[in-house]
Amino acid sequence: QSTMTREKGARMGASDEELLERVRNGDDEALAVLFDRYVDTLRGYAHRWLPDRLRRRVSVADILQDARIGALERCRDFERRGPGSVRNWLLRIVEHKVKDAMRRHAGAAIVSGAPAV
Repeated sequence: QSTMTREKGARMGASDEELLERVRNGDDEALAVLFDRYVDTLRGYAHRWLPDRLRRRVSVADILQDARIGALERCRDFERRGPGSVRNWLLRIVEHKVKDAMRRHAGAAIVSGAPAV
């Protein structure tokens, strides 16, 4: 087994907190592993939060990409508050990114939903 394969395997088995610490130390792959661990949960959460009328303008994939960037930018702000803290932190970031998209596209959605005169 190559060193790279062993290292990735170690990351996959690492706790959320260990992965986040690695992200804080500049390990971008650790963020990918952490996001991959919760991608289905995050995707479902974003899909539920994103109103149907906005899904034509904003994709869930865009929300998740924004959330990944947000997690990277805010990883130093994370505070452990018990089991599931990292997962819940990621969910809150996704929620905020959906709300940001809703605010950003609210005017466009209202205009496009208005009947023609």
